Amino acid sequence: MPDKASEAIDIEVYSQPTIRERNERHCCCGLTIKDLIRICSTVVIPLIFGLFTVVITIYQQRIAQLQRAQDLKIAQRQRVHDIELAQQQRTNDRKQAEVSLIVSKLADNIYLN
Repeated sequence: MPDKASEAIDIEVYSQPTIRERNERHCCCGLTIKDLIRICSTVVIPLIFGLFTVVITIYQQRIAQLQRAQDLKIAQRQRVHDIELAQQQRTNDRKQAEVSLIVSKLADNIYLN
């Protein structure tokens, strides 16, 4: 039969938390701090990557919109320039045709006289 002194020591040994038990303090829901850190790292890292991806995508879309607006302005200026060049070419062609007509009439008059 165990004596009272050894029984008291055994109770004290079992009632004292071990080093592992002290290190594994339970925070909430029966989870230890280590478990919470693992869960957070498992959840937070993909969330950060997802957030980074969304921010970069929005930024790239904004850049694409600005470039499209700039391209539209350039295209509009090019159209106006092309129209002006076409009008100048028609004016030059008309003047050239008038000069050619006058020269041919003069040549006909000189040749006939």
